[in-house]
Amino acid sequence: MTATTSTSWPLFDLPTERNSSAPAAKPEAKDDSPIAIKLNTAEISEIATDADSKRFVEQYSENVNRWPPAPPWRRFLAPEQLQSQLLSDAKRWVQLLRIQHNAPAAQRRGENFRLGTDRQSEALLQAVNAAIHLRRPLLVRGEPGTGKTSLAYALAHRLQLGPVLHWRITSRSRLVDGLYRYDALGMLQDLQRDDFLLRRQGQQQPSEQPPVRPMANYISLGPVGTAFLPSLLPRVLLIDEIDKADPQLPNELLHLFEEGEFDIPELTRERRHQSLVVNQAAALKPWTLATADLVPSEALTTQLDDDSRIEPLTVDVGRVPVRCCQFPIVVMTSNDERDFSPAFKRRCLSTEMPLPSEDQLMMILHSHFNSLAPDFWSEHEAKLKNLIHDFIKKGEKDNKDRHGRATDQLLNYIHLFSEDPQFRPTDPALKQLEEILRLRLGSGEEN
Repeated sequence: MTATTSTSWPLFDLPTERNSSAPAAKPEAKDDSPIAIKLNTAEISEIATDADSKRFVEQYSENVNRWPPAPPWRRFLAPEQLQSQLLSDAKRWVQLLRIQHNAPAAQRRGENFRLGTDRQSEALLQAVNAAIHLRRPLLVRGEPGTGKTSLAYALAHRLQLGPVLHWRITSRSRLVDGLYRYDALGMLQDLQRDDFLLRRQGQQQPSEQPPVRPMANYISLGPVGTAFLPSLLPRVLLIDEIDKADPQLPNELLHLFEEGEFDIPELTRERRHQSLVVNQAAALKPWTLATADLVPSEALTTQLDDDSRIEPLTVDVGRVPVRCCQFPIVVMTSNDERDFSPAFKRRCLSTEMPLPSEDQLMMILHSHFNSLAPDFWSEHEAKLKNLIHDFIKKGEKDNKDRHGRATDQLLNYIHLFSEDPQFRPTDPALKQLEEILRLRLGSGEEN
């Protein structure tokens, strides 16, 4: 499997053993693109205040113009309806691309992800591209430690779609937790404080009501809600280990996946109140909501001050229910600990993460330890190949009764093995560590 230069399919590609340095496929923008955009000089000047932001504006425009059209039955908010918000959408994406560019750990995770050349790897790649083109969530099944989570980071990195929106599932997770959070207690405390301060200052009569605080100040979007915001580009949403959720959660996702929209009842009630009691102008004013994207400080200092805090990125929302324009690239991971209903599986594309081959594992080692001197690889080539071969064989044996070994177990051992001589464990200690670090995931009784 080699990188493609196709202008339409696949959109997403990865380096392989035979093609470890291949660049990402970049389909060219088409003049007849249904959502073709072009920022004028004044708008570009307003956004592109430095060299980086100018590059991010160009990346945003290129991504929008080359994005494939959705099937007629998977179209949500029409792109034409966002033309008036083009400038604000571009500004937000410049911030998102800046956040992504300044996150080396996430970038490295995306860069180091590799696929093999076997049939299963090819099937995974085709399933990813089909999910992108069909606007369907992707359910990735497989053993722990095979790279299911890293696939989402590879997608965001290779397609330059901003930081991954990561929702970690527990047995108590509900859809509303991923959509948004309403801090009702914080709002009540602020109202009581306002009332107390006004009375103390003698500015309010007992019969008067305290000033009304905007509801939007107490609502923050979660990773799922942020992913479904209307935009001309999709976000990458990772719903991690969905098989650990309560059985009701997949059913709660059905409407969201089918309609591409979600409601925020608190804002719906406020808008209704504004329309009936306040005035029409207030009812048309958009809400400014905090998102799940965090803006890190540009310069970290030893002392925490106002300039070094991490703040959420905000976005203006003009209507509820919130409806997406481009359906997000949803990657749901599962360790196959439970099955899902036919209704849920109908709305997804299901695929399996293949176990890495020996060549693929060697390539993964090179990508993770690319700072090691070439002499290290030539000097220890035979030992590394034997370790990988033994790792694969024992994993195949363990897979007969499930839960074999994970790739990061091998990475842990290689890190200790490749340490500087000043810190490297002795050979007897390495032998013991080899047995400890390579225990079966399901049990520690057999190595």
